[in-house]
Formats: sequence, C-alpha cells, structure tokens
Amino acid sequence: AMLSSGVADAAHGMLRSVLFTCPLGVRTLCELLHAHFPHRRLPTPVHVHYMRHVLRVMSYERYVVPILIPHLIQQLLAIDAEASVPSAAAAAAAAAAQHSLHND
Repeated sequence: AMLSSGVADAAHGMLRSVLFTCPLGVRTLCELLHAHFPHRRLPTPVHVHYMRHVLRVMSYERYVVPILIPHLIQQLLAIDAEASVPSAAAAAAAAAAQHSLHND
C-alpha cells in the first residue's frame, strides 16, 4: 500500500531513531529491504514508490548504501531485461502483422 506523506515522514523519523539507537539494525533493515523488493511484474508506480523510500533511507543512513546499491541495480536490470524482451504473444502478433503487410 502506498504511504501518505505524513505517514511516510513519521515512519522515516521512527526508523532514523531506531537506527541511531541500534546501529546494528542496519543489517536487518537491508535484509528486509532485499526480501520485500516489489515483484518485477508489479506496476511501475509500485517500484517508484519503493525506490523513493529506499533512496530516502540511504539519504540518512549511509551504511546501507554499499549494501543496497548492488541489490537495487540487479533488481532494476532484471525488470529492464524482462520489459525489453517481447512476450511470445506480442512477437507472434508482430510477425503476423508484418506477414500480412508483405502479402497484401
């Protein structure tokens, strides 16, 4: 579910306080963020929302950056690769359309 701005601000404030109080929580936070990356077939706004909050966490918790960046890049590349490979149905439809153009 998408968080409203006020709820997100409160959640980030609490997270910042928890990480300040317990710096070892960074490892657990990274594991949770890895585990809950949105599935690659979810709509783009879901990924944008997730990334916006992960980037916000990185802005105030620098220790997560070297752990999260490689994972985020890997996930985003997987989404991009899947998006750039046409589905079998789309490829068949394009081939049929091209075939009908050449045979008319």
